[in-house]
Amino acid sequence: MATMEELITNIGKVETNLAKVETRVENLERWQKTQNGHLQRIDEKLDALRDSLKSWLIGALTTSLISLVMLLANLIALRGGR
Repeated sequence: MATMEELITNIGKVETNLAKVETRVENLERWQKTQNGHLQRIDEKLDALRDSLKSWLIGALTTSLISLVMLLANLIALRGGR
């Protein structure tokens, strides 16, 4: 059986370890908040990029469609001229 002195020493060690764990948890929570902020900014940038790419793609598809319509109109005009 442990003596009173050993119990007091062990309680002191437990308190010290608990304080270390609490400090690590606080540091981890601070780091997590920072990471969440970074992730939010990355998400916003990806949303902006997606919107930009979507606009570019719509423009490219519209241009291709107009070009195809003009090509068909020219082919029809050439056949009609014969």
